[in-house]
Amino acid sequence: KQLVIEARVIPLTSNVYVSLECVEVYLPEALKHHLKLLFCFLIVPGPPSNVALTSESEESIVVNIKPPAPEQRNGVIIGYTVFYRQTKLLPNTDFLSVNTSNSTLRLFNLTVFTEYSIKAAAHTSVGQGKTSPTKTIFTQEGGMSIP
Repeated sequence: KQLVIEARVIPLTSNVYVSLECVEVYLPEALKHHLKLLFCFLIVPGPPSNVALTSESEESIVVNIKPPAPEQRNGVIIGYTVFYRQTKLLPNTDFLSVNTSNSTLRLFNLTVFTEYSIKAAAHTSVGQGKTSPTKTIFTQEGGMSIP
């Protein structure tokens, strides 16, 4: 038996690439005379190339997402998932998530003057890709109200 695993990047058009993970499987001689099967699987996209954060107000943050590099898109990007949570929470606390088909998303109803940890992932028809590195940002400070 011999098993070969490889990754291939194949251009579908001039600007859309698809990565395939391929596995060659050689069947024992008893079954077929050196029959070789090749199984290929589409791969999810790589991480977004950049995630920019802007503290828009006391309770909102704008997230701008740049798609993965062309050779890491692995198909047509159909949307994104933005993951966020308050940074001060325990490290094992789950991120909340929001799905969007746009490259810009506004997170709202956040806590005033609080640090948030945010990351994003792109989607193709194959599924959700790898997440970007986590970035942090504070919502703006609240204004003083004078009675």
